[in-house]
Amino acid sequence: MPEDPPTYPKKYWWLVLLVLPLTLAVITILPTFREKAAAGSGTTITQGGTGNVLQTGSGSVAQSGNVNILGSDLSSRMYVTNVSVIAQEYEKSQAQPLKDEDLRRTLERAVGEAEAGRHAESIQLWEQLAAKLPLPAVYSNLGVEYARSGDLAAARKSFDQATEKDPDYAPANLNRGLLAAAQGRLAEAVPDLQKATALGGSNQVVEAVRQELNRSTHAVEVEPNDDLFKANRIPLDAGISAAISSGADADCFQFISPPTYRDLVRLRIENRSTSLQPGIRLYDAQKSAIDQQENPTPGANLEYALSAQPDTAYYVQIYGRWQTTGAYTLSVIPQKRYDAFEPNDDILHAKPIPVGQAIEADIMDGQDTDFYQVKTGAAHTIRVSIDNRSTILQPAIAVFDAQKSAVDQRENPTAGANLEYSGPVQSNSTYYLQVYGRWHTSGAYTLTVSQ
Repeated sequence: MPEDPPTYPKKYWWLVLLVLPLTLAVITILPTFREKAAAGSGTTITQGGTGNVLQTGSGSVAQSGNVNILGSDLSSRMYVTNVSVIAQEYEKSQAQPLKDEDLRRTLERAVGEAEAGRHAESIQLWEQLAAKLPLPAVYSNLGVEYARSGDLAAARKSFDQATEKDPDYAPANLNRGLLAAAQGRLAEAVPDLQKATALGGSNQVVEAVRQELNRSTHAVEVEPNDDLFKANRIPLDAGISAAISSGADADCFQFISPPTYRDLVRLRIENRSTSLQPGIRLYDAQKSAIDQQENPTPGANLEYALSAQPDTAYYVQIYGRWQTTGAYTLSVIPQKRYDAFEPNDDILHAKPIPVGQAIEADIMDGQDTDFYQVKTGAAHTIRVSIDNRSTILQPAIAVFDAQKSAVDQRENPTAGANLEYSGPVQSNSTYYLQVYGRWHTSGAYTLTVSQ
C-alpha cells in the first residue's frame, strides 16, 4: 500500500454535513417523537441527540448517536425504536398479531440497552430475538449494534439477512450503504443507498457519493479493488498512488474516456519500487479483455497507448509479473491527438474543405481514417497533394464521386513520403476524399486540393 494514505474520516469529512441533516428536517424533541410514534402518527426518523426529525412513510425509524458516516463504528445508526412497528412487521409476515408479551418485553429491553450505549447487552438480546423473530427490522437493528461495537463483518452479514427477508427494506439498505461508504467502497455503496429512497435524505447521500466517485482528487487506491467489479474510478489527467502488496494482489481501476472525439490515451505506470515488474491488462466497457503488456525489468516503468472510443468506460488491471510486488503511480492521460476535422472517420461524416487551401490533419493511429468533402468548380481535373509531416506514415488516398462510389485510389509505400494524385472530375459537383495510412501506419500530414 502507498505510504501514509489519508484516512477516510479526514478525507470525506464533508459527507458528514450531508448525512447529519439527511433532509427535510424539522425541529422537535425526542420525547415528542416517541409520543407521536407510540400514537401511530406516521413514520418519524429521529436523529437522536440533535433534535432533527424526518417525516417519511410508515413506521418509526431512529438514527441515534454520532452520525459521522466515515468511521468504522459510526456508520450504521438507522434502527427501529418503536416496538409496535416490529410487531406490525411480524403480523404482516405471519398473518397473525404478536401476542407473546415476553418477546415484546425483550424488544423493549434491546432498544433500551442500545439507547443506553450498552452494545454487548443489546447484541445478545437482538440475537435472541433474531432466532424467534427473523424480521428485517430485527436483523437491521442487530447489524447496527454490531457496527457500533466495531464488528463490521457481522454488521454486514446482519444487513444482508435483513435484505434477504425484504430486498427493499430501506433502513438495512441505508445502513449497508453507509457502512460501505465509511470503508471507502463508494461504488458498492450507491446501489444500497438508492434502495433507501423511503428515507428521503438518502438521495442526498447518493449524490454526494456519486460526486466523490467522479472527483479528480483521489490520490490513493481504495482497497479492496482486486477485481473489475471493485475497480476504483481514476480521473483523467491525474495520477493515483497504489501498490501491489503481495504476489496474489492485483489492482483494478476504471476510467471514462473524454467525450466527443476518439483519442489516444496514454496509461503510464511509474514504478516507485526496485522490485515490481509491472504488468497491465486492458478491458472494455463489457469487461472483455482488450490487450496485455508487461515489463520484465524490476523497477522499470511501463506505458501503454490505448485507442479509446469517446465517452466510454475502460478497465485497467495492474499486477506484478512473476508475483513481484511494489509501489507505483498510475496515470491516464488523453493525448488529444484528434485534429480539427474530427470526427470524420466515415464518409457520412466527411468534413467540407475548401479548394485551393492547405489544411493540417493527422492519422492518429492504425484505426484512424479521414474523410473530406470537396466541391469542384468549372475545371474538369482535380489535384490532391499530401505533404507528409511524419516519418512513419505511408500515405494513401481514395476518391469517391457524388454518389459515394469509388473512383480511384493511390498509395505510397515509403514511410514519410509525400503523395500526389490527379484525375478527371465533373465540374460543379461533389467529391469525397479518404486519407489513410497504408498498412495501418499513422502520422500528421498537410492536405491540399486544387483544380
